[in-house]
Amino acid sequence: MLEYTVRVAGIDARAVHAISLSRDSASGGGVVSRLSRVGVLAPRGSVRLAEAERSELAAGTLWLSVFVEGRRVPVRARVQPD
Repeated sequence: MLEYTVRVAGIDARAVHAISLSRDSASGGGVVSRLSRVGVLAPRGSVRLAEAERSELAAGTLWLSVFVEGRRVPVRARVQPD
């Protein structure tokens, strides 16, 4: 189980469409799990990852993606496990 706490700053909540855990393009891209709904800047919770997804997390190929109104591509940050 992956527990997460995310905080997005510097943007109006109304502009945030979603926050997700995503694969990088070298791994085929795509959303692993949606972490928030529209307008949420500070989601927290947990998500069950399959073994392959845990391996991707350990390898550093998963990203936190923030989908923002008016941007063609999401704002992204590499996920670093503790």
